[in-house]
Amino acid sequence: MTVNPGPVATNFFNIADKDKTYIKALGNKSLTPKLVASKIIRGIEREKREVNLPFHIYFRGEKNKPVIP
Repeated sequence: MTVNPGPVATNFFNIADKDKTYIKALGNKSLTPKLVASKIIRGIEREKREVNLPFHIYFRGEKNKPVIP
């Protein structure tokens, strides 16, 4: 199964984005690790080939648009 998680709110951003530019640009679009894990488990249970998160970006057809303009 392929998982396309998008931005996940992890400690990575504290290290790689010290000035918080990326996080500010994301607004509330980052996902929690718990949500991503539950969606992956659900995908496994339903034998999905692919899990795309956040779903609303893919559902509206904005998959190829950048998060940061």
